[in-house]
Amino acid sequence: MRHIRVAAGAALACLAAVHSQAQVIQKAVGSPFSLFTGQNFSAWQQQGNANWQIIDQQVVMDQGAGWLISRLSLTDFELDTEYWLGQETQASLYVRVSNLGFISAATAYQINLADKLMGDYGAGAIVGLAQTPPSKTRGRWNTLKVKASGPYLSVWLNGQQVVNNAYDTRFANGVVALHVQDGAFRIKSFNITIPGRW
Repeated sequence: MRHIRVAAGAALACLAAVHSQAQVIQKAVGSPFSLFTGQNFSAWQQQGNANWQIIDQQVVMDQGAGWLISRLSLTDFELDTEYWLGQETQASLYVRVSNLGFISAATAYQINLADKLMGDYGAGAIVGLAQTPPSKTRGRWNTLKVKASGPYLSVWLNGQQVVNNAYDTRFANGVVALHVQDGAFRIKSFNITIPGRW
């Protein structure tokens, strides 16, 4: 099982940063906003030895393994991202992370981004909650949309809904985290919409 242990000091710093962004988020209610500025990783905390870079306004890594952990805690939200991964890359998106010191499918909703199965969970699946059929995501650009509304989660992969209102009450809110290992990974966009005027 993939997971991370984060030092207590780093976790406290992450929580403090969430408060400082409250005014920005209030202005963005109902409108999408990017968690990548195209210039830096100020909205994220990095863990691991991945060589995260921003090149031509894309987030790029091609060595090591690591995490990007958002400094923003979310309850209900809509997330849209466009990503590319190499032939051997393993990648997962975690939403509503409830424990910054131990990120795993036991403390967050883990969404598989790669077409290599995690058990019976294909790309777009929520590990431990909702399976998806096999779908090719390696060596190409993909779009992923995640909607969390109360206890319901839905996922769209490349324009097709693959998870429809999966019901679960374990994690009500938390940060977003991205874990990548075993290959190259790129992100063109990573946008969040806070509910209000969907």
